[in-house]
Amino acid sequence: MPKSFTKEGLAKLQAELEQLKKVGRRDLAQEINKAAGYGDLSENAAYKDAKEKKAFMEGRILELESMLANATVLEKKESSKVQVGSSVVLESNKQKMTFTLVSPQEADFDKGLISLESPIGNALFNQEKGATIKVNDKEYTILEIK
Repeated sequence: MPKSFTKEGLAKLQAELEQLKKVGRRDLAQEINKAAGYGDLSENAAYKDAKEKKAFMEGRILELESMLANATVLEKKESSKVQVGSSVVLESNKQKMTFTLVSPQEADFDKGLISLESPIGNALFNQEKGATIKVNDKEYTILEIK
């Protein structure tokens, strides 16, 4: 199933994949070789830990490759409505906040990137400037869409 990303989000995933393949694999191979030198592998905690890290990393590489193989870039269109990629200035209880609506894989609340599938992202989608939305008993007014 195709996944849609902002241009920035797609670049971030591509960079992560590149880093894991080039640096992550090399570093873990060295860690495994070093741990293997500690003796009996059946009771070697460092070796088992390094092998588990490798399995996790290879799983992440496969996940990223699958996402990127089917990825499409969301082109930001001029719109009076909130779309994926839109930055939205909201006000709630006289407090202003800015969020950018992104795909679930790009979401990072601490950076103001909210998923389209989150309660607030879902409520914002296709709304216009001036609209008031309600999420978890809290009201937000859309002041600006960029």
